[in-house]
Amino acid sequence: MGKSWKNFERRIAVDIGKWWCDDEESFARSPCSGGWPNKRAEGDVVPVKEIAKNFPFCIDAKYREGGGIDGWHIENLILCKACPVIQWWEELKEIGENTNRFPILVTAKKREDPLLFINSVTKSFIEKFCGVTGGKSIECNNIFGTECVYIYLYEEFLQRVKPSSLREILKSTPLGILKY
Repeated sequence: MGKSWKNFERRIAVDIGKWWCDDEESFARSPCSGGWPNKRAEGDVVPVKEIAKNFPFCIDAKYREGGGIDGWHIENLILCKACPVIQWWEELKEIGENTNRFPILVTAKKREDPLLFINSVTKSFIEKFCGVTGGKSIECNNIFGTECVYIYLYEEFLQRVKPSSLREILKSTPLGILKY
């Protein structure tokens, strides 16, 4: 796999910075990413500048070269076959609970468009404060336990969801109050 996954995490950090606060350097690949247990990190992409400090999401970015044991196929997810996405999601969800942030998982395979996964709680939060979610989605029920998870095209999601109103609300309201 080489360093492709690190480059993917860096790309996601730049994209999220542009999307969240028009500053491509406001997020970075976590120094914990890939090296320490997830419990010690707040995701693979983390805010590093003051302008991004109220970011309400924890983001994991997973890149795989292709199929086989190291990759995954969306049809395996739908058919409830062995699929690492479910484990990634469970780990990310725990991070979100521990940090009081909403989970967002971004995955990609070589030469394929990245996908973005959110659960129904994150989707409702985005709809409430941004007015829209990310366009066409696949709704996955009973795959991620009892949780409903939505899969979007990553780039379409970032183009459609405008976080400006959410950023304004978070300047004066703690995330914990909004989340529950």
